[in-house]
Amino acid sequence: MSIRLVAFDIDGTLIPRSTTTIDDMTKDAIRELEKKGIKVVISTGRIVTFMQKDVIDTIKSDYCISINGGVITNGDYDIIKTYPMSEDNFNKIISLADEYHFGIGFKYPKEIAVYNEFDLYMSVYDPKGLYTKLINDYTKTRDYHKTHGMPVGCFWIGDNDILAKAASEIDMNCVYSYDRGRECFNSDVSKSEALRWVANKLGISMDEVMAFGDSDNDIDMLKAAKIGVAMGNATKTTKDIADYITDDCDKYGIPKALKHFEII
Repeated sequence: MSIRLVAFDIDGTLIPRSTTTIDDMTKDAIRELEKKGIKVVISTGRIVTFMQKDVIDTIKSDYCISINGGVITNGDYDIIKTYPMSEDNFNKIISLADEYHFGIGFKYPKEIAVYNEFDLYMSVYDPKGLYTKLINDYTKTRDYHKTHGMPVGCFWIGDNDILAKAASEIDMNCVYSYDRGRECFNSDVSKSEALRWVANKLGISMDEVMAFGDSDNDIDMLKAAKIGVAMGNATKTTKDIADYITDDCDKYGIPKALKHFEII
């Protein structure tokens, strides 16, 4: 099977959530891909400034997809394309957060501006305080957008049932990420569309692409790739659409899948 590009989500895929390093076996597998001339691309919901140092040091790529396809950068993390949300959706999110009392952090290319329930937001999104300098409290002023424009995406923190109800009231992609957390981004923005753009730039067909993911925001990307691999720790909905389910990310799921398909 001819695979020329492999795309990886980060959290829950390349590395277990709340950790910072890629295991050695997975690193060896990525190096083997690169030796074979297979392109490796990150496709994450994270902002590039939130990407773990080990990920940046390990994966050298022509492009990086971040904020669920809302931002595409080159290999030096200079921004090439962005897809900001509309002002109407921006205001609708704030209105829903006020009504249902959940935390919202608007994602910009290099930082997060929290507009509601800052303490709640931080307690779930960054409980270890790893990104305090990049997550800023604008709950009182709500004015960050006035100087920085519309955000590219948003992360919601709150009760799962409340977030699901709010998601049903807005015409955006609002997908489950992990317990008490949802990604929210434009309905015309996705990891799959960004991956298609990157593949096209590299002269690669989507029939030559393999993708790995674990959460609902990875589903469209796994569907679009010739081979979509769900991690063993993936959500049920992600596993249901995958072409193949590998082992958990902390049990060498990536190298196992690459060997199963004889990519390495």
